[in-house]
Amino acid sequence: MGPGLSGSVALIVEYVILRDDTESCLPLELTALGKDDRSSVADVELGRVIAANVRAERARRGWTQAHLAARLGWERAAVGFVEQGRRPIRVGDLPRLCAAFGVPLARLLDGAEQDDLQALGL
Repeated sequence: MGPGLSGSVALIVEYVILRDDTESCLPLELTALGKDDRSSVADVELGRVIAANVRAERARRGWTQAHLAARLGWERAAVGFVEQGRRPIRVGDLPRLCAAFGVPLARLLDGAEQDDLQALGL
C-alpha cells in the first residue's frame, strides 16, 4: 500500500460537497478495502499525484486559487478542495486543467506510479 496506508485494510471515504465550506462535507460512502484490492488505492494515490501537480503548477505561475478557478469556471473553494485531495478529480476535469495551465496531461501525472502510466498508455 502507499504511504500513509498501513495494515491490511485501508478506508476510503467519498464526500458530498453541499456548499463551498468545509463543514458541509458529508460522508457519502465508506468502503473497506482488503490488502488485495489495490485498484481503488491506486486511484486515490493517482488523485493525490494530480492534486499535488495542480497545486505546483498554480504556485509556479504565482496564481491564486481564485485566478485558477476563474480560468476553469469553478468556485475558488473547488480549487482548494482539489488541491487538498478533498474533491476527486474527474476525467472531465483533466482537459480543462491542462488547458488552463497550457500543459500536457503527462505534466499533471508527473510522479505517478509507472504501472498507472503504462495502463494509461503514457
